[in-house]
Amino acid sequence: MSAFHVIQYRIRPEAVAENSRLVSEVYGQLADLRPPSFRYATLLVGGHAFLHLAVTEGDGPAPLPGLPAFQEFQRELGTRVCAPPVREDAVIVGDYGLL
Repeated sequence: MSAFHVIQYRIRPEAVAENSRLVSEVYGQLADLRPPSFRYATLLVGGHAFLHLAVTEGDGPAPLPGLPAFQEFQRELGTRVCAPPVREDAVIVGDYGLL
């Protein structure tokens, strides 16, 4: 069984580049680690909002909390966002080659 999660937040305009850099570092560590049964995507929407899609297969934990780059990303997230991130479970209604 797959667990789908959507995390979204608006970022302060002056923090978009820094947030993008920190997100890229997370992807660098994911590429090195290559965790099985985990898929992850991040979109920048409208130049000021981020949308993260995380898919975890099976019952295992997501690898993100254990990554130093993710811990650094979260460390001062509150100073970069306009409001706290919203995390919701999601259900795929349709998919054509994306997931």
